[in-house]
Amino acid sequence: MQTPTLFSLLLVTFAPSAFAIDWLQPPVGCVEEVMIQAPEGRGFYCPDLSQTLDPWLDFPADMTSDEIAHLKKFKAREMTICRSREVQKRETASPGTFTPGRVQTTWMFVEGERDSAKKARAIALAANENRMPPQVLLGALTQESLLANLGIADDGGNFSCGIGQVNLQEWCNYVHSRPESEAVALGWPVSQERAALGVSASTPWADLATQACGSSVLSLELVRPFHRIAETRLAGLPGYKLNAGHFKGIALADVIGSLPSGSTAMTAFRFASARAFIDRCSDLNTGIRAKAWNLAKLHSLWVPSSAKQSQTYVAGVKFNRVCAQSVTTREYPLSLAWLLAVSAYNAGPRMLDLVAHSRKVTRTEFQTRTFWNAMDPLRVIESIFWGAKYNPETDLLDYRDLGGVARSNLWFKQCVAQRHIARVIQHVTLPGEQIARSFEEIAGFTCARSVRRPDGSLESSGVPEFRRSSSGVL
Repeated sequence: MQTPTLFSLLLVTFAPSAFAIDWLQPPVGCVEEVMIQAPEGRGFYCPDLSQTLDPWLDFPADMTSDEIAHLKKFKAREMTICRSREVQKRETASPGTFTPGRVQTTWMFVEGERDSAKKARAIALAANENRMPPQVLLGALTQESLLANLGIADDGGNFSCGIGQVNLQEWCNYVHSRPESEAVALGWPVSQERAALGVSASTPWADLATQACGSSVLSLELVRPFHRIAETRLAGLPGYKLNAGHFKGIALADVIGSLPSGSTAMTAFRFASARAFIDRCSDLNTGIRAKAWNLAKLHSLWVPSSAKQSQTYVAGVKFNRVCAQSVTTREYPLSLAWLLAVSAYNAGPRMLDLVAHSRKVTRTEFQTRTFWNAMDPLRVIESIFWGAKYNPETDLLDYRDLGGVARSNLWFKQCVAQRHIARVIQHVTLPGEQIARSFEEIAGFTCARSVRRPDGSLESSGVPEFRRSSSGVL
């Protein structure tokens, strides 16, 4: 394998052996310790940032270098909220002081700290319901929304909603995982669904998910006409502040022209299901439970059982940090199996094929405990980043899946996938500790999309030069 100098350097820098991580007892916190919350709740009071030139980066002039170093290392989470508050204060006094991106991020941080105790309980409950490590769920939620209870965002046609950023189809599948009576309580149009599908009341409720929640019945585009109307009601507010209130009163007559053709019963169900999703998806508790359930579904369907077993506590051993809520899972707090499920949620189950390709293992080897015992979260990040070989003719990354079929990925998708896992881990790492870094942080670049001209030809590739040179295997 040809390995340019930077490629070799990155492998050495990021090699899992370079980090003495005890995966049984990793330096991660309990949910209540590391989640976004008001600094005062941790006994920390914000320094005066009112005289700083840039409140997002600068410290007060009278602080010593030792004080600054301490805050950077041990109080970074608290300082993020302090800085966000100061940015909001200045932006309110003088709109346009900061970029829209900075204003949105700080708004999300401040929203994320609201109801932190309630969110912590909801995360613990949802994690235990699905026998998953609460740290992974917290990290995934923080990565998705910074724990802000967001409204519905277009998100490239996905129309994600709430803290969990779930979409209509994911919401539908979650609702069908609950008892039918609970689905009714959640406002789901149960009787209209049965009428649209032509099934009797005796047909088991859970069995309807396959028919009802697929794209042929509930396309994600069903939400678009609602969203378009809601946007007209923002009255000058930025789009990320769109909430359930902006969708109130939208009737079937307002959107029927944009719904797919179908029977009267099917049209009624499509409208009512989109309406039910819009009305409830920002609910804090249900949104978190829906996210956890969808991660658990991927964990069950796609992650090899050997991967789940490889990072599981043996009898008499457990995570030794005393947390407010006990856990039901025996898997490690940073279980690579659950991190793979998070990756599959965001980038598709092909990420597992990518791990196998980069490690040059067969389908049989991929299913063994021997393979997974040698893996850990850092090696998964490494595999997703380096897996697949760059094809200059297509600007895609080529590899073979576990069945030997030739596949290709967009670079941007792979780059974001490795970053996502790293950040999930970072969100729950204890202050002063370091476990994972994305390759962006190591090599000093940003995951970027390639740019194409109107005729489809490549104008500029988002793939860094050093990544184009690698063989795609480790």
